[in-house]
Amino acid sequence: MSRPHLPLKIPDYTIITMTADRLTYYIERYLDGSITPEEWSILQELMHQPESQQVLEELMEIQLTARHSAGFTYPSVIERLKTDLLVKVQQENSARQTTIKPIPLYKRKWLRYAAAILILTTGTFIYYFNNKTIQSPGPEEIAIAKNDIAPGTNRAVLTINNNQRIELDSGKNGISISGNITYNDGEKIASAGQLVQLATPRGGQWQATLPDGSAVWLNAASSIRFPSTFSEDERRVEVTGEAYFEIAKDATRPFKVIGGNQEIEVLGTSFNFNAYDDEAIVATTLLQGSVKVSLRNGAGKVLIPGQQSQLHRNNSFTVTNNVNTSEVIAWKNGLFQFKNATVESIMKQVARWYDIEVKIESGASQEIDGSFPRNTQLSNVLKILELTDKVRFKVDGKKVIVMQGY
Repeated sequence: MSRPHLPLKIPDYTIITMTADRLTYYIERYLDGSITPEEWSILQELMHQPESQQVLEELMEIQLTARHSAGFTYPSVIERLKTDLLVKVQQENSARQTTIKPIPLYKRKWLRYAAAILILTTGTFIYYFNNKTIQSPGPEEIAIAKNDIAPGTNRAVLTINNNQRIELDSGKNGISISGNITYNDGEKIASAGQLVQLATPRGGQWQATLPDGSAVWLNAASSIRFPSTFSEDERRVEVTGEAYFEIAKDATRPFKVIGGNQEIEVLGTSFNFNAYDDEAIVATTLLQGSVKVSLRNGAGKVLIPGQQSQLHRNNSFTVTNNVNTSEVIAWKNGLFQFKNATVESIMKQVARWYDIEVKIESGASQEIDGSFPRNTQLSNVLKILELTDKVRFKVDGKKVIVMQGY
């Protein structure tokens, strides 16, 4: 269905019967930077009509309810939306002059809350005209939008027998190793050789089916190394970075993951392994089945579902119960998800996924809760985090400076 066309001069009965779809249309045009001066005047007029306030309230409730039921939440932003949006509109109504004039965005905070609806719901690209009157985007604004940093995607390099290097097709969604190496659609890549390594760069991810039928998902800046044919007594792989495994059952051949100064032994299970060098701990989180985590000094623990073993950099070893496993594997499901997470830990994930450099200034040490998609531009992620008022950002090319919030 095409978008409705509205003339610049809108009769009263048209405003009274204004639908949520039409109102959303102009808000979306504003947010993506394509709104014309005439459309901006229409949107200003509509937003100040008493009839539109009910539409806005209903739209907000629909969008937030749908988003919450789908598992995407951002508690602090949602609370502000519910309590402040209509108040801001009403305040502007009472202070509004008869003649419509362009008003800088920083004086129109209600529109910032309306923008949050679309961020939470669609992940649409957001560009704010900070400290400027609203107008059609000029060359400078277009350049900024074009220079935004895209999210990570399917990117990986396959190395066979330590000498044959193949950059995998980012348009594919995984590979399978069984004699030959093929994409999941059956297209042959190469013969497997004897030793296979799959590695993702910063800003990359990949999925692979191993020779025994087990499945592995690699997060950004990670690798897995294994023989093209497992031995008769064990299935052994070496991992760096982060990987999620779903292991095919084989009671006669335990599956062993080597990495982070430890060994994980499983028979058939689902678990996440995080051993990034810049993290304070090496974490193994069990979702299903059981695993035995063994350290080089002989210590170890058999985990049950919901437990996470933690090997600290000082070699101390602990086990945490009742871990939020959905948060642990959110990356595999296409999400950033945090609960009482420090700014430092959040930005490490963001840096790896967007392949950026991050500098955190003193004072930016707040804890943040939230959940939002990974398949959105970097600017969206930073805007969402800024809406908590706990952090601010300055972007210089591929360097992001994190500052204390307001």
